[in-house]
Amino acid sequence: MNLDYSLFQQINNLAGKSFWIDQIIGFSRVYVGTHYPLDILGGALTGLVGTGFIKWQSERLEPMVNWLIKRWRQMEIAIQKKE
Repeated sequence: MNLDYSLFQQINNLAGKSFWIDQIIGFSRVYVGTHYPLDILGGALTGLVGTGFIKWQSERLEPMVNWLIKRWRQMEIAIQKKE
C-alpha cells in the first residue's frame, strides 16, 4: 500500500490499477481464509501511515542521502585510482 499511495499522487492511471489489484488480492485473502478482514485493513492503514511518514521525512533525509551518495562516489573514484 505504500507504493500505491505514492504512485497515486504522481501517476494516477498506474496507481489506480495497482490500487484495485490490491483490493482484489485483499478480498481474495479474506475469502480464502488466510487473513481476517482487520488484518487487511491494518496492513492498508500501516502502509498509508508509513508512506505519509516517509513523505514527511523525505525533505529532511534528502540532504543526508545526497551526502552519502557523494561520499560513495568519492570512494569509488579513489579505489579506481589505486587499481
